[in-house]
Amino acid sequence: MKNNLYVFFLFFITGLMSCSHHSGLYEHAEKIMSQHPDSVLTLLSTIQDVNDLSEKDRAMYYLLLTEAENKTYVKPTSDSLITIAVEFFDKTEDWERKAKAWYYKGRVNQDLGDVLHAQDYYLKVLQEEDKIDDNALLGRINNSMGMLYTYQEVYERAIPYQQKALEYFEIMNDSIGQSFVLRDIGRNLTALNKIDSAIIYYEKALYKCNLKNKPSIYRELANLYIDIEDYPRGFDYIKMALSFPLKSPLLESSYFVLGKFYQKTNQIDSAYYYLRCSAKSSRLQTQAASYYHLAQLELFNRNWERYASNQVKYEVLRDSISLVKQTESIRRMENLYDYHKAEAKLLHADILLNRLKVRNLSMYLFVIVCIVAVVVISILGYVQIKRKKLRLQEHRDMLIALEKKHKEDLTRISENEKLIEELERLLQESSVAYNEKEKELMTLQKLKLEVENQSLKYVKTESQLLVDKFRMSDIYYKFHIKEDWRPKDEDWNELFTALDETYDKFTRRLMSVFSRLTTTELRVCCLVKANVPPVTIAMLIVTTPTNVSMIRKRLYEKVYPQEKGSSEKFDRFIREYL
Repeated sequence: MKNNLYVFFLFFITGLMSCSHHSGLYEHAEKIMSQHPDSVLTLLSTIQDVNDLSEKDRAMYYLLLTEAENKTYVKPTSDSLITIAVEFFDKTEDWERKAKAWYYKGRVNQDLGDVLHAQDYYLKVLQEEDKIDDNALLGRINNSMGMLYTYQEVYERAIPYQQKALEYFEIMNDSIGQSFVLRDIGRNLTALNKIDSAIIYYEKALYKCNLKNKPSIYRELANLYIDIEDYPRGFDYIKMALSFPLKSPLLESSYFVLGKFYQKTNQIDSAYYYLRCSAKSSRLQTQAASYYHLAQLELFNRNWERYASNQVKYEVLRDSISLVKQTESIRRMENLYDYHKAEAKLLHADILLNRLKVRNLSMYLFVIVCIVAVVVISILGYVQIKRKKLRLQEHRDMLIALEKKHKEDLTRISENEKLIEELERLLQESSVAYNEKEKELMTLQKLKLEVENQSLKYVKTESQLLVDKFRMSDIYYKFHIKEDWRPKDEDWNELFTALDETYDKFTRRLMSVFSRLTTTELRVCCLVKANVPPVTIAMLIVTTPTNVSMIRKRLYEKVYPQEKGSSEKFDRFIREYL
C-alpha cells in the first residue's frame, strides 16, 4: 500500500512538472535515486520522446537512466546511451555530473567485460579528485578500482584503492560501505598470505556490518583461525555463522569449514559428515576442497580405495577450476589485446589528427606571414614613395627658390645699375645744386650699389671659374674626344669627383633626387652634366643613341611623373637646376 501511494505521488509530481522544464523532474530524480532507483525508472518512463529533448536534458536523461538501471541490477547491452551523457558533460564545468558520467561509463564497461576501459574511466575521475565533493561517488570509484585489480588477481595494487575508499566511507559514516571494503581488504590480504592482518580487517568488518552480512564474515574468520590452528575461536565463529538461517551455497561453505575443523581436531565421524555435505555444493571450489579433505581423511585411515576415489574427484574438479581460470586468463589477455589494439588505433588517429592540425597551423601561419609581409612591404613601399615625393618636392622647392633668387639677383643688379647711372647723372649735372655733403652721400650710395653688384656677380664669376677649370681638365678632354676610347672605373670615379667639386656635390644631390639609379643611369646623368654629346655618350657606355635618348626621357619622368618626358627636358633639368 505504501509503495502504491509513493508511485501515485511520483505521477502527481510528474504531472505538475510536465508543463514546466524537465530540470525539476531530474532534480527530484537525483534526490530519490539512492533510496528508490526503481521509482526513478518509473519517473523517467513518463518522458515520451527523448529525441525531442534539448542536448542537456537528453544527457541528464541517459545519465539518470544508466544510474537507476545499475542500482536495480539491469545488465547493460551497450555503452551508447551513457556515452551521450559523457560527451555532453565533457564540454561543461559541471564536475559532479561529469564525474558521475565517467563513473557509470566505467561501470557499464565493467559489466560488459571491458575491464581496461572501465579502469580508464575510473582513473579519469580520480585524476580530478580535488574538483569533486561527492564523497560517496569517490568512495565507490576507489572501491571499484580495488575490485578491478582483485578480479585481475593484482591484490597488492587493489588494497591502496580500497583503503582510500574506506577513508571516504568513514567521512560519510557509511557503516555498510565500510563493512564491505573492510571485508574485501581482508580477502586480498588472505590471498597475499598476510593472515594476521586479514583477521584484523575481518574483525573490523564484523563490527561495522549489518546482521544480513555477518554469517559470511563469521565463516571466513572461522576458516582463517582454523588455518592458524586457533581452533577454539574458529569453532566459535563457525557456530555463530551456522546459527543464522543460511541458503546454498553459503550453507555448504560453512559445512566445509566445520568439517575442516573436525578433521584438524581428529573428530573423524563429524568431519566425514560435514565434508560429505559440503561436497554437494554447487560451487566447484567448495566441492574440490571437500573432496581433498575427504581424501586426506581416507589416507589417514589407510582406506586406499576411497582415498583414490576422492583424490580422483578432487583432481578432476581442480583441473576444471584450472581450466576455468585459464579460460578467464585467456579472455583477459584477449581483452588486453583488444584494448591495446583499440588504443593503438586511437593513437594512430590522434597522430593523424595532430599532423593535420600541424599542417593546417603551418598553412595558417604561412598565410599570416604572407599577409604580414605584404602589409609590411606595402607600408615600406608607401613610406618610400612618400619620402621620395617629399624629397622631390623639397628639391623642386629648392630649384624654384634658386631660380627665383637668380632672377631676383639679376633684377637687383639691373636696378642697381640704373640707380648707379642715375646717381652719376645727378653728380655730373647738379654740381652746383648740391652741397658737398649731399654729393658725398650720393657718392657713397653709388659705391654701395657698385659693391653690391660686384658681390652678386662674384658668385656667378666663381661658379664660372670652377666650370672653366673643369672644362680645361684632362678628364673633361678624355670624355669629349670621339676616338674609340673606353673609360675604366677609375676614369668614371675621376669624372664623378670633378663634377662634385665643380657643381657643389653634384652626384650626392643627384642621388637625393633619384632614390635609386643604376650605374648606367648615373653615368648618363654625369655625361649630360659634362656637356658630352649623345652620340659620344652612346659610345662611352656601349649602347645606341636611341637607348641613350630613352634613358634620359625615363629619368625625366621619374622626377616629373605628371609630365611627358623628353631628352631635351632632361638635359635642361640636369644642366640648369643641378
